[in-house]
Amino acid sequence: MRRQIIITAFIASLIGIGAAQAQEPRDFSLLATQTVQLPGTTYSIVFNSPELQVGEPRDTTKLSMGIASWLSASFGLPEMRRTPHIVYTGTTAAYDSPSHTIRLPVAWNGSSPSELAVFVNAMARHLQSEAGPDYRCTPEQFANAAQDRWLAMFGAVAQGMNDREIISKPICTFRQSRVAN
Repeated sequence: MRRQIIITAFIASLIGIGAAQAQEPRDFSLLATQTVQLPGTTYSIVFNSPELQVGEPRDTTKLSMGIASWLSASFGLPEMRRTPHIVYTGTTAAYDSPSHTIRLPVAWNGSSPSELAVFVNAMARHLQSEAGPDYRCTPEQFANAAQDRWLAMFGAVAQGMNDREIISKPICTFRQSRVAN
């Protein structure tokens, strides 16, 4: 009996600690709104916006166009032909090439540059899928190079890399087909 009481008390204390450490919804009204112009594009992205409270999704159509434009300008890819489908499911971001679908975590809203990096990675995969077989890098290499460049724009360094590695990392390029006259 005493053992059950100790185990029950231990479990209750763990539940209490978990509840105390649960993340409260972020209140961006206390933070300065930051607008960033994406290099080589006419698009800008807003961070710390009061509209981006946890649980309120970002407009992914405009975001897709902006990120695709930045990826095209940065890596020489053709412009995006069609916007990917976006679904919120699970806890991990992923791209499904056959259905042109980006899967994002349920609570994702891209409120910070590092949170948006997972979307950049998925958009890189989408654009490479649209570009077809003439792309010189494997999907993983290109998506990671794009994500690293994105993070470097904001002064962040990809996990396990330093600034020198990001700068010297090879740039993947699209081999454009030549049209015979």
